Amino acid sequence: MVVRRRKSIQLLLKRMNSGDALAAGEIYAVFYEELKKRALGMMHVSTRDTLQPTALVNEAYLRLKSKESTFEDGHHFLACAANAMRSVLVDYARIRSRWKRLPPRLRVELNELAGKFEGRSIDLLSLDEALRELQELDPSMSKAVELRFFGGLSMGEIAEILGRSKRSLERDWAHTRAWLLSKVT
Repeated sequence: MVVRRRKSIQLLLKRMNSGDALAAGEIYAVFYEELKKRALGMMHVSTRDTLQPTALVNEAYLRLKSKESTFEDGHHFLACAANAMRSVLVDYARIRSRWKRLPPRLRVELNELAGKFEGRSIDLLSLDEALRELQELDPSMSKAVELRFFGGLSMGEIAEILGRSKRSLERDWAHTRAWLLSKVT
């Protein structure tokens, strides 16, 4: 069953990479529930109260589609989707921070309500800035953080994508996580 699914995904990706628009929609349908589940898991710490997982996944898909990228396999598609979701969340955080700087009389009530939940969320702009710095220091771990946080991938999946052992990745993860916490908090 798993082998058949991989082959059908490979066939869809091959069709999509050659410009078949229907295949792009089909590959999206194959991964939709998985992407939505990962978006929900990611958003419990960031913007769940104001941005829905469905909207995040759909916006990420539109960004993927507009880039007209080619994908090597299902893992590569998920990695690119994680990057697109990161981009959506960072853009959304920028918009929200603009609203916070407006004088109170210009604020919309829904945004004021969302502000009540900000203490529970992480600062996505700080995280994005830290990831850009990490990209310069250690591109592999920057990609690992993006796949874990924005893609919801397991350490085993990330190790496979990066071509590393899970044990080595987990060891580096502990250091990277501590470094990120010092930058974001």
